[in-house]
Amino acid sequence: MTRMPDFFIVGAPKCGTTSLASWLRRHPAVYIPRMKEPNFYNTDIEISRVGDARAYGRLFRNAGGHHLAVGEASATYLLSRVAIPAIEREYDDPKYIVMLRNPVDMAYSLYLQNVRSGRERLPSFGEAWNRYAGRPEGGHRDADYSILLDYRKACALGEHLRFMTEIVPRERVLILSFDDLRRDPRRVYLSVLEFLGVPDDGRTEFPKENRGTVYPSATVARLFAAVHAFRRRLPIPPLGTNVLERAARAVSRKGYPELDEAMREELRAHFRTEVEKLETLLGKTFPW
Repeated sequence: MTRMPDFFIVGAPKCGTTSLASWLRRHPAVYIPRMKEPNFYNTDIEISRVGDARAYGRLFRNAGGHHLAVGEASATYLLSRVAIPAIEREYDDPKYIVMLRNPVDMAYSLYLQNVRSGRERLPSFGEAWNRYAGRPEGGHRDADYSILLDYRKACALGEHLRFMTEIVPRERVLILSFDDLRRDPRRVYLSVLEFLGVPDDGRTEFPKENRGTVYPSATVARLFAAVHAFRRRLPIPPLGTNVLERAARAVSRKGYPELDEAMREELRAHFRTEVEKLETLLGKTFPW
């Protein structure tokens, strides 16, 4: 009988979930499928990459009795309004790992990732930030609306966490900080293992995954944007995409331009209420 997940890394995007999933995948007592972000349950945001429940189950066919924890990582489940309720209906007391980040940095990093993936076509972050500004909650949305392009909504971490904690008991949710992950990955990793009931495997090296990069020219960016656009139209990446992904990384430059200070201050003011929501929910303060 195929084992199914008993824990989920649910987000948020650009908060270190890829690195954490990669570290856990290498633990001999933890099983996480190789597919990054199946997106099976967030049907209000992304089309599932696995097609149907049978295909989703096949992701876990190699999970065995020696695995003490079986999970998956889909970083937009936290942003969804249907994913976590669906998981709660399907599984008995699953555990969740949530990762938080300064929403200012998260918004800008998400924009740059969207540019790289071809999802974002606006040439400046300022234009993209204001795309849905002033639009009433629940108001008219374009047919191609995506919360992943609505940086105000996507990075409203206080609201997303409030929604989740109204559904899931707090003892089944581990909340981590991106800042802590960068400062002391070993300590964060051990806290995750303890939460999952898995012994320490002695890991001391914690390479970062999914680092921010930029393409060397607009032409290269357009090329890989076209590749990503084609890939997203299919439930499973076409043969050869991994080779192209490696090529993209090879021609990319590490790091990306700093966010303009005036823009940063505008975002800081906008997200102040969201940070206050987080502080109230968690009973702690953040230096954001």
